[in-house]
Amino acid sequence: MQPNSTQSLSAVFSLLATNRRFAGLLLASLTLLLAAYQPAWAQFGNNNLAVLVANGTTTNTSVSVIEINKTSANQTAVQTIDLPATGANAIRVSGSGTTTLYASNSADGTLLCFTGHNTENTSSNVTGFQDTKTVITLNNAGTIAYPARYTGTGTNQTRGSTTNNNTDFFIADQGGQYTNNATSASPTGNFRGIKTFGGVVYLSQASGVATNIEVATTSALTGGTITGLPGLTNNSSTFDFYLISSGTNGSTFDVLYIIRNTSATAGTIAKYSLVSGTWTANGTYTTNFGGFALAAEKSGNGAQLYVTTGAGATAANRVVRLTDAAGFNAALDINTDNNVTLFTAAAGTILKGVVFAPKAADPSSVSNLLIERGISVYPNPLPRQQPLLLQFRNSAPARYEVVVYNLNGTQVVRQVVAHPGGSSIHRVELPASLAPGTYIAEFTDTKGSRGHAKIIVH
Repeated sequence: MQPNSTQSLSAVFSLLATNRRFAGLLLASLTLLLAAYQPAWAQFGNNNLAVLVANGTTTNTSVSVIEINKTSANQTAVQTIDLPATGANAIRVSGSGTTTLYASNSADGTLLCFTGHNTENTSSNVTGFQDTKTVITLNNAGTIAYPARYTGTGTNQTRGSTTNNNTDFFIADQGGQYTNNATSASPTGNFRGIKTFGGVVYLSQASGVATNIEVATTSALTGGTITGLPGLTNNSSTFDFYLISSGTNGSTFDVLYIIRNTSATAGTIAKYSLVSGTWTANGTYTTNFGGFALAAEKSGNGAQLYVTTGAGATAANRVVRLTDAAGFNAALDINTDNNVTLFTAAAGTILKGVVFAPKAADPSSVSNLLIERGISVYPNPLPRQQPLLLQFRNSAPARYEVVVYNLNGTQVVRQVVAHPGGSSIHRVELPASLAPGTYIAEFTDTKGSRGHAKIIVH
């Protein structure tokens, strides 16, 4: 007969009482288990925001990520994810740096990306640590990863990072643009926020030099060209930016918002629309809360804007939601009475970058064959009238026939891609008339092995 639970517990207590050595071993084992235990973070919500938090106002502090929703005024955080502050995986940042801890999403929206310093030093000014500069990512499950590292120069601040393929990172630094394992900037510059929209990487720069346009594109991971957006000028007060697709011009990202500040209580939000290839000014809104980081999304005919207040190092600052009621190429229309404070930081902490919470990856979007061979496709979602890019990373030489089908099985394009081996990017040209929707790209090598990737065109 099996003993019942009462009998079992009585036997355990009796054993503990009569065998002190066993009791001591059990207690020691439990202590070790509790010390090693780390809490599992909850999955990010599908329609929430992620905000970077400097946990102190000094030049060397720890960092957290909070999750909040987009609607509730004066809310508490859905969850707080604390990055390790000590040990081999420790991340330290400068809270007092007015242009640190910019955030971005990966092109597919599955990662939150930023930069910090991987160091156990808890006292010195982190901006002096040249070889600890690290890309940090969080996925939808809250898993923290360190996918890239680079070596900066001098006391230049590390600013932010983004990626088109979740492997290779564009990194913005006070000394210029870096990528994985780089030891020097290429090109050089003084860059702030860096983000990707439709497979194109944009960055911001504050400058009094006329040729340093406040928002520009960068053409390559390294050795590329910084090209200012036509119609914009330089501005020494620029802090962050965001682009949205209004839908007026298909999937083109055609509305740009820029946030600038001159103090923690004075700032502006500027709006531009892409008209006939030139960014046309659509007016500004004056803030009484400065403004550091910015995210935006289309809402009705206009957009919702999410801003962290202050001047980059302002403690106990806020996340504020503003509504632009106007659409494409219409004057910016923000009613101050409709502004909503979503969240306020605790005393002594600073809200920095704000982006959309990382979404879950579609497990059926890419087959195992492509993953095994180091092949990824991007951007995904893919804007219409743009080529599909195939990233080969450390891949063996192979020849693939790439066929793209719609969900009815109709072929829309067929192209042969000859990969010579190693790492490179190949283009698959899609028809200009391709309608928005879901498509399947099928890869077949010369031995008949097949792989696929699901592509969303918008």
